[in-house]
Amino acid sequence: MLIPFGLKNGKIYHVKNVLNGLACDCICPSCGKQLIAKNKGLLKRPHFAHAIDTDCFDYEAMTYLHKYAQQLLESEQCIVLPEFSYTPEIILLDNTVLSGKEIKYPTTKVWFDSVQNEYSWQKYRIDSHGRLKHRSLFIEITVTHECEAEKLAAIKKENQPAIEIVLTSLHNSDRLYQDKEIRKALFNPTNANWIHHPKAMEKVNKAQAELKLESENRNRAIQYRLDAEESRRQQLYEREQIKEHNIENAKQRFRAEIKDELDWLDTVDSNWIFQNEQQKQNVTPDFLKWVSVEKYSGLISFRTDIDWIIECRREHWQALVVAHLYRIGVNQDIKAFDIKRFVQKHAPINSNMLRLNIAQYQARQKAKANGSQTNKRIAWYLTIEENHKIISPFKVVLDYLQYLVINDVMVTTIAPTVFQLRDQSIEDFRHRIQKRNEEAAKLREERLHKEREEELFVERKRQLSAQLKQKRIQEMIQADEFVFNHYGGHGLRCNSCLFTSPKDSVLLSSNCPVCNQKTDYQEIFITQDYLDTAIHRYQCGVLPLRSLERYP
Repeated sequence: MLIPFGLKNGKIYHVKNVLNGLACDCICPSCGKQLIAKNKGLLKRPHFAHAIDTDCFDYEAMTYLHKYAQQLLESEQCIVLPEFSYTPEIILLDNTVLSGKEIKYPTTKVWFDSVQNEYSWQKYRIDSHGRLKHRSLFIEITVTHECEAEKLAAIKKENQPAIEIVLTSLHNSDRLYQDKEIRKALFNPTNANWIHHPKAMEKVNKAQAELKLESENRNRAIQYRLDAEESRRQQLYEREQIKEHNIENAKQRFRAEIKDELDWLDTVDSNWIFQNEQQKQNVTPDFLKWVSVEKYSGLISFRTDIDWIIECRREHWQALVVAHLYRIGVNQDIKAFDIKRFVQKHAPINSNMLRLNIAQYQARQKAKANGSQTNKRIAWYLTIEENHKIISPFKVVLDYLQYLVINDVMVTTIAPTVFQLRDQSIEDFRHRIQKRNEEAAKLREERLHKEREEELFVERKRQLSAQLKQKRIQEMIQADEFVFNHYGGHGLRCNSCLFTSPKDSVLLSSNCPVCNQKTDYQEIFITQDYLDTAIHRYQCGVLPLRSLERYP
């Protein structure tokens, strides 16, 4: 880097503060060789240079900046003390912050009676020692290396006023070559920090002691509140433990009441259901004495995965349901719940499943009485899997009634579980369905007939279009031949009808001689080779079809 400082008469001089050239009378503080001051240039920043070639490579500008700053303090006999600001704080037991009053000393400019550099104190060297009457101030200047922690501790222990001036911002900066910038940085209070401020620290310690006393009083109240809250939490925890213990005891008691049914539920699988279905084949319900299964064929034998809980063949209990529906008749609201009770009265439900349904229903009713808002079919003391395995007879019957709706036997009303019959009897139903099927068949036949006619029409239209295209091709070729034979091949093609007309004829008239339209033309020259290939050109091209579209 360029040299900003020189040495003269044992003192460090900044290049801006000496005469230009060799008149500066300075030597290099590193190697002792003569320097030339170059402080009048317009292109380069002010600097020193060695007067003759030298092998000086150890010049440390920041070292000499440190010495120069000490000299400035000694010559100016003053310093600007930085602001001291501190607010004592203590964190209380509840993590809130107790703050005291801010202790603040503003920035102050101090003039010394004397300033001594490299002052010996105990076993340490103080950069600058300022004296004012009976008071003194230690000044440490930080350029590249921070002050030792041991020295700082000793200063605080001896209650010695001290500040630190930090000039690291000048390192490798252009401001290093401007003396006024160095002075500005040295006397700028924002570049200074208090190492120790005895008067301020006396107030800080007093405020901390007062704050500590106040915090102890507050912490006692906080601790009392925290203990009370912990006691309440413990009581709540113990009550919850007792509640959970009572719930577990009640759960085990309720499960014990239906233990046999729950054990049976664990055995139900596809094999068990298959064997149960086989056993039903030999069961003849009493209601078959007044219910005819054959009469309702086509509407029975509807199978679901859950209808095995009814202890008779599905075609039997479903025939019972249909017969009962037609006894109710039309224009009557039929509730699925009433049909379920009717089926349950005449067709037995698996006894184990029935007892589980009753237990589930009672648990749900008790939960509602205790304020529960759920409508789910669950018993709180059963597992999710056990609740899912319990099949409701209502669901079995509702599935079948919805099947009858799909087959147009009934219709739903506003309520999804309330239905109405569509016919007075099964005979009326079958007659209506037969008539509907006949009408549907007739409509299908009519639709097919119409589709065939449309296909024939499209085919005829396609054939007609092909015939017209061939005819138009011949007409366009004849027009081309006429131009070739009588007008030497000089023609114009109409952009409207796409026919070729003699050029002379078109020029005599404002409209096309073929389509009688006023339009633009494309000049064309007909040759024998053109006529020989015209048939292929027109058949493979789009001109004939476009001509038919524009000039039918």
